[in-house]
Amino acid sequence: MLTCGCSKIGDGKRKPMLGHLCKIKYIAYFYDKTIFDTSPNSGEGTVELYIGDISWPEGLWKGLQHMRKNERAKIRVQKMHAFGRIGEIDKLRFPRGFSTSEQDAERRAKLVSKAVIYEVTLVDWIVRFDMEANGLVWKQVIDKASKKEYELPNEEHDEFVYNMRVWQSPSESLIDAPTSDVEE
Repeated sequence: MLTCGCSKIGDGKRKPMLGHLCKIKYIAYFYDKTIFDTSPNSGEGTVELYIGDISWPEGLWKGLQHMRKNERAKIRVQKMHAFGRIGEIDKLRFPRGFSTSEQDAERRAKLVSKAVIYEVTLVDWIVRFDMEANGLVWKQVIDKASKKEYELPNEEHDEFVYNMRVWQSPSESLIDAPTSDVEE
């Protein structure tokens, strides 16, 4: 399926999981070293993708699940977990120059029929959870709770603080909604 070889060990022990938003730098090429895709600025710019996003090759985000922050690795992906997967090929984000037009047909056929290699640097990730499993409501942990025991509300002070953020689309940023304090 895929193999992951580490060329620079990352920081810490934590690794991204399904649903987390990753920021990566990458260069993608065939086994004959022909480059077919890079992140912006010839692989030096970053791209954001969700672990589990079907618009990216499955082998890429599965490989990211085994990486730590600032780790650099080569992820070798077989064609069935890259661009040659059956059933969802129309949902994939193909690189520039691999469209469905007649002039790109030969290049696209090569991409669909070959295994690929991604040289990836996992710059960072954000812990996010899809609350309804439909992409409409996302939870992002901003401050973790203290490691003390859970404190139950009491009669004197029962307070609840929330911060609502609305996610417009994967290509747009977050919009802050007003923060409210509610006392009961």
